[in-house]
Amino acid sequence: MDIETIRTKLHTIVDTIEDEEVLNLLMADAEILSAQKFDKTDNSLNIEKWTSIEKTQQQIKSGNYKIYDEVKQHFSQWLTK
Repeated sequence: MDIETIRTKLHTIVDTIEDEEVLNLLMADAEILSAQKFDKTDNSLNIEKWTSIEKTQQQIKSGNYKIYDEVKQHFSQWLTK
């Protein structure tokens, strides 16, 4: 299949998706795959690692993280129980 046919089919599929979450996942995967293909310095990272990195970046953007002092305090309380 030539590249234009593939693009057309992909556009058709994407145009039928109404779920924003699915579209965001598809976009994230496409970004990961294109970065993996074109960035020769990161060839050691497989798709699972790229997916994990992307998920972590999304968690940080949404504020779902702890700073080091919070983690240290949590574990110090845990270790004294």
